[in-house]
Amino acid sequence: GLLYDDGKLSPDDRIVDLFPDKLPENVSDTLSALKISHLLTMTCGLEETPKLLAAFSGKDDLDWLEECFNSRQAHMPGTSFYYNFFSPYIVSAILEKVTGMGVVDYITPRLLEPLHITDLVWKDSPAGICVGGWGLSVCTEDMAKIGQLIIQNGKWNGRQLVPAEWVCTMTSNLVASKPLNAFTYRMD
Repeated sequence: GLLYDDGKLSPDDRIVDLFPDKLPENVSDTLSALKISHLLTMTCGLEETPKLLAAFSGKDDLDWLEECFNSRQAHMPGTSFYYNFFSPYIVSAILEKVTGMGVVDYITPRLLEPLHITDLVWKDSPAGICVGGWGLSVCTEDMAKIGQLIIQNGKWNGRQLVPAEWVCTMTSNLVASKPLNAFTYRMD
């Protein structure tokens, strides 16, 4: 949202234009159609493969971006919701590529300092890119500040930290999704 507000990125930017050095030799139509908006809504269409999961679990010394872009896309981007690790990681890599800064370094003056969040740790991939969708350690009070920022449409102490339009969009129902049936909870 901050990069969009600064005019540095658009949700309609294509991923193949951002990472030409990480793409397979033959770019599929589905990969060519992949946009930032698909990553943000987890509708990227990437298929979860054992090799990709191994890369993300740290069990293999693979380039995570290359593995994502070389993985088969089971669906055309934008057509099917699938909660995954790949999308937020690619978004983090995009932020780092566009700004030349790590995610934490980029958000510190824009979000963390105004919110007085000083003790934050966010896990990096083996390539040194913030993992994005997991690996964040922050105290409960600071997480509550982030929630309050969202409730206040991106405003904190009278200052607009995140564009209100972006907060409205990111908290809207943008993609139809079904409940996961993969987990069964037992209370014994």
